[in-house]
Amino acid sequence: MGAHLIEGEFQSDKYPTTPRGKVPLSVKDQMAQDLLWQYAQRRRAVDAEFSDDLETALLNAGSSSPPVAEVLVYPPMLTPALSQVLGLMIMQTAPLAHGFRDAGHPIASRVEDEQAFVLDWLVRKAIRHGDDWRRFAGEDLARIAAQLRATKAPEG
Repeated sequence: MGAHLIEGEFQSDKYPTTPRGKVPLSVKDQMAQDLLWQYAQRRRAVDAEFSDDLETALLNAGSSSPPVAEVLVYPPMLTPALSQVLGLMIMQTAPLAHGFRDAGHPIASRVEDEQAFVLDWLVRKAIRHGDDWRRFAGEDLARIAAQLRATKAPEG
C-alpha cells in the first residue's frame, strides 16, 4: 500500500508522464466512463461547454448515456425554455414518441403516455441546456433517426 504515493501525492506508475496529483482517465476506458459521465454532470454548473464536450466525447467513444442518476434542479420560476417545452401540443409530441418507440423505448400506446414520455425528455433538455434545448434535442433525434434508417435499410 502506498506504492502510488510520492510525498503524499498520487503518481501513476502506468502513466508516469501524468503530473502528480492527477489521475489519468480515458473516455474509451469502459471502467471510467460512468465516472466521467458523473463528473460532466457535476461540472455542468461551472462550465457547461466542457460538460457538453466531455459527454459528446463519451458518446463518440461508444459509451451509452449516463448510467448514474442525474440530478436536475427544477428552476423556481418558469424559464422561457421550459415554457416552450411545456407548451408543445400532442400533435407535436406524438411523432417523436413514435420514433422513440420504434427505436426501442418502452412507451405505452396511450396518447397520454406518449406525450408524458416526450415532455419528460424535453423538460430534461430544457433544464440542462436552457435556451439551447432545441439544438441538443435535434442532435439526439438525428442520431436516433440515423440508427433507425440503418436498421431498416434494405440489404443488397
